[in-house]
Amino acid sequence: MDVLVIGGTRFMGPLLLPRLVLRGHRVTVLRRGHDYGRPLPPGVEDLRAARGPDAFDAALAGRRFDAVVDFAAYEGSDVERLARVLGGRSGQYLMISTGQVYLVRDGLEPPFREDDYEGPTMPRPTHEADLAQWQYGMGKRAAEDAARAHRLPLTALRVPIVHGLGDPEQRLLVYL
Repeated sequence: MDVLVIGGTRFMGPLLLPRLVLRGHRVTVLRRGHDYGRPLPPGVEDLRAARGPDAFDAALAGRRFDAVVDFAAYEGSDVERLARVLGGRSGQYLMISTGQVYLVRDGLEPPFREDDYEGPTMPRPTHEADLAQWQYGMGKRAAEDAARAHRLPLTALRVPIVHGLGDPEQRLLVYL
């Protein structure tokens, strides 16, 4: 299977890439160029391009993939570009999303269920401290919605929070 991994060199991706290779998949990574001190496994094709128009389009033009794993879709425009550039030349689309898509829903109380995605969202917060998390959740919602609008075969992995070795946000330290 030909697998495209977008992003995937910072935190969770370095755990996925060698597993894909060991299972015999042909893996291509599209990244901005950072390796964060973690070189790609042998045999992984390395494409370097930002998500913006020119380089991204050129890097993927005419390519075909059986699956796409997207660690770097943060806005609807990210997914719209991917759908336009690949133009139906990809299989399953696995978007690493976030549980934050539920936290921006109006009137929801945890625990959340997948069915809780649909419904009204909260208005833009007035407190600056809440704005970044609201924008993140709304951006991820827009990315998921764009995948559905373009009829990508979407699996949205809504990870609530991930921490561990290599976490760039060092979330665990906050708790400790």
